[in-house]
Amino acid sequence: MSQNFNENNSEEKFAYQNVMDTNRNTRTFSIVSLIAAVLSIILCFLPTLGIIFGVLAVSFSLFSRKRLGYFDGFSLAGLILGIIGIVFSAFALILRNIIVAAIASLFA
Repeated sequence: MSQNFNENNSEEKFAYQNVMDTNRNTRTFSIVSLIAAVLSIILCFLPTLGIIFGVLAVSFSLFSRKRLGYFDGFSLAGLILGIIGIVFSAFALILRNIIVAAIASLFA
């Protein structure tokens, strides 16, 4: 009976270790996703950088979801904020082009 208990305990320990290793790797990508998303929102006034960081945030979030099987809090926040950062950056890019065109038409 003690041998059976030790076998079950080692199986549980192995399963726990596999889950912890997966979460540790996936959590890293989730945190990177959130950091890139925040940077994309902060840098939305530099549209090229905002779009680049937004795409990175969405990519890391989806990669984290693929590895874990579901969205954890950091990766979901990274996904949402990354999309918002891309939209803000695209809006800032369009607005900047409109302003430049309007100023150029004044001097033409």
